[in-house]
Amino acid sequence: GKLFPWLDPTRTSTNKEVVVPDLMHPLHVFFGMPRRIRLEFDEQLCAVGYRSVPGGMNYPGDAWRHPLSPYYKDAKGQVLPSHPRAGPSSYRDWLGILVNRDDSLRASCLNPLVDRLERVSVARSDRRTDIVAFGYDQDKAKSRSFVCQSVPWVSAANAQTFGDAVAAGVAAAEATAKAVRYAVQLVCHGEVEINEKGNASINLRDEGKKSAEDVYHAFFARSEPDFRIYLDAVAPIELFEDGRDARAVFANACRRVARQLFATYVDNGAREHAMRRSVLAEKWLNVALNAPSAKSFVFKPLQLTVQEAANG
Repeated sequence: GKLFPWLDPTRTSTNKEVVVPDLMHPLHVFFGMPRRIRLEFDEQLCAVGYRSVPGGMNYPGDAWRHPLSPYYKDAKGQVLPSHPRAGPSSYRDWLGILVNRDDSLRASCLNPLVDRLERVSVARSDRRTDIVAFGYDQDKAKSRSFVCQSVPWVSAANAQTFGDAVAAGVAAAEATAKAVRYAVQLVCHGEVEINEKGNASINLRDEGKKSAEDVYHAFFARSEPDFRIYLDAVAPIELFEDGRDARAVFANACRRVARQLFATYVDNGAREHAMRRSVLAEKWLNVALNAPSAKSFVFKPLQLTVQEAANG
């Protein structure tokens, strides 16, 4: 307790060391320890080595939230930092930065910017204000890649409505990206079956389930300009229902990008060597993109009617 006043003196040897906010400088949050390190001394009190102790530091409460990180609440109500997902960064990671229904979960470093923009009423259409978001994609304690994105800051008329619209757009884009990836997987690794009536169906073999990841990421890269247009379109609306036209336009943009990607990846040699698989995969993709009643329909999050979904 005297040598390390920031530690909770009531902890047991089996607990994580708890950092007491009142006894530690706030900048300590920038140097959080993922594990505890213990120095080993010889008889002359010279450090001769060290050993690590599992558990690391425990930073309880709101006082230890990192100012550069947005947060979210999990199913148990626990507040956790938002992390980018593996792979190339894209607008699928913008939700925790651009949209946060609870202002208290927003990265606190953005609060001065938000206050300033609200005072001068700067709209995205008037002045292109972007936020640079960056960080590391990690696998446990190993840093795998550096992530950097320029995220548009949008002044919305209704934060709740805007958040719902953005979440719906990201969900639809995610489903579309998975659909076109699956369609390409079917072309390359599908297995065609003919039933007794002569009808053909296609299923994905196990070895193809982790393929075509480049198709998935390419969808987000190609559709980002359309998503930025979608953000501008839904920013002024007060009610979610008022954004039907904008959601239909974005759905149509996703269709266009998905078809272009499928054609690009399949026509580059695959169709010639797997004609039947290509035809069946394209048929499946058309159902996913155009049939609201189908289980595989990708635009359900956008809550469009049959006609709107078909004619966006």
